[in-house]
Amino acid sequence: MRKLLVIGLAVAGLLGAAGVAVAHLTSDGVAPAAATFNATRAEHFSSRTCTGPDGQYQLLDAVFSGSAASGDARLAGDLRVRIHSVYNTTEKSGWATGWLKLRDSGAIRFDAVNTNGKLTGFARGRLAEHVADVLGAFTADFSSAGLANGQLGGGGSAPNVAVLAGRICTGPTVRTSVRLTVKGTISSISSAAVSVAPEDGSPAQTCSVGPRSPSLSGFATGQKVEMRCETVGGTLTVVRLKKRGET
Repeated sequence: MRKLLVIGLAVAGLLGAAGVAVAHLTSDGVAPAAATFNATRAEHFSSRTCTGPDGQYQLLDAVFSGSAASGDARLAGDLRVRIHSVYNTTEKSGWATGWLKLRDSGAIRFDAVNTNGKLTGFARGRLAEHVADVLGAFTADFSSAGLANGQLGGGGSAPNVAVLAGRICTGPTVRTSVRLTVKGTISSISSAAVSVAPEDGSPAQTCSVGPRSPSLSGFATGQKVEMRCETVGGTLTVVRLKKRGET
């Protein structure tokens, strides 16, 4: 049972994240997705059995064809499923890996646990022309006759989640941080703010003192300094203060 347990736990770790799909940052944004499917026509089928330390195993490699239905046309139409299954017929448990190929998608890969003929796992792949990724939970009834009552996202008897993740943040990056460096003489200093009069005679620049500010110990009015400020929480704040000539 040791090999089955190790791989089963690895897949189970993946299933812990299956309840909430995660999309990567990629003009379409993120949208919920769902599809149901059946694939029971065997195009290729190979199966053998063997005896393991914890019972009989069925090892299966197959390609099944069928169809998928979805409110999103990109997830509907003719379907092919390639599956590799390792199933302990004594323990009624195992695992399966493979891919789903829809008309308008690339290969959507899946990894799943098989418990008494019920696949539960996670699927991820890319739709055609790189318009979006599809990520989400995956379930299906599975036997040597193929996959039935399949779900990618959606509700039903085994609620799960899937999303389509398109490109986002296509405009220019808006930088909100302001940085200011002033070289001059301290005109006023307190626990709340520091003002420095620039060497060129322009008006004094004042920055607030906050949690990110350095210690003001040893600084006084009239000293020549270099003050660096940045916006922190929307407030221009001292982040560095040093006496001129110091490193």
